Amino acid sequence: MSDSTPSCENPCFTDFAIQEYILGRLADEIRREIEDHFHSCKECATCHNQYALERDFIAALLAAPSGTSPGLCPSDETLARFLDNSLDDTEHTKCECHLAACTDCRQELLDIYDDLQRLSTMQPHRDSIPKPTPQGLILRMPPRKPGSAEARRIMWPIDEAESG
Repeated sequence: MSDSTPSCENPCFTDFAIQEYILGRLADEIRREIEDHFHSCKECATCHNQYALERDFIAALLAAPSGTSPGLCPSDETLARFLDNSLDDTEHTKCECHLAACTDCRQELLDIYDDLQRLSTMQPHRDSIPKPTPQGLILRMPPRKPGSAEARRIMWPIDEAESG
């Protein structure tokens, strides 16, 4: 913090002091002084928050069982895009590195792959195939004058047969 121009009147604490504060290794009097400084210095408060987030992240990684990565697992959509090779190079590399370490995600990737294979071999249901328009339907529509009330009303050949 002392390398840049401080955004407060009091001198900023060093990065080391902020880290020691986070780890709880400072005397109460110095802790209170640093806390007061955080209230008046946005730059030091931001630094404190960043260090605290990093510490919590590392603690979560160390506490996680071997082979998993908490909070870093890619979404199912990202895994599907990984299979499809539609991720950019950076995201592909991140996903690849994560898969190397995370057994849960490797299993999820295999499950997605199996689902995609099953979907690709399925035959469409007969009812889901659209039926073609009967030939001549448009040819049998009665002529209408543009802008007339008849032109605004759809007249189907069935209607025409009933009215005639």
